[in-house]
Amino acid sequence: MPTAAQAIEDVGLTPDVKCVYRQASVGVAFAAVAIVGRFLGVAWIDIVAVATAIVGMLITGLAVVRRPKDSVVQVLAAATSLLAYFATNPAWDAVRVMMAVMAGIAAAAAALVWLPRTVQRLAVSVFVLYHFCGILSAITSPHPMPWLTAQL
Repeated sequence: MPTAAQAIEDVGLTPDVKCVYRQASVGVAFAAVAIVGRFLGVAWIDIVAVATAIVGMLITGLAVVRRPKDSVVQVLAAATSLLAYFATNPAWDAVRVMMAVMAGIAAAAAALVWLPRTVQRLAVSVFVLYHFCGILSAITSPHPMPWLTAQL
């Protein structure tokens, strides 16, 4: 009769993968605790909540460093950043924007990792092309503007 450990290894979850998942889950838990701390209503608790959320993001970020091509870890990183966003005081715009951008990037990375290899390369190429088109339009938009930039 197979044990639970053998069943887990049959699925493909090695002890290293389980450790990374556990680490990312701890980061999510830190961010969730930060949300609870944020809504206690004490003025100084905002700093503690943000610090707890940032610690959670760092813990999950270390899990992403250990397994960057694992979509589950990327989804957990997106969840951690999103929870950290809600744990931050709304008056702290720059910190909240950073956390929202990090959540979006982690979610996009998770979706990108799920795609087949050729589609991944195509998507990254389109992102790079879009980025350089934005740079080109920014440097050619001051007056006198070239005709092509004005048409675009």
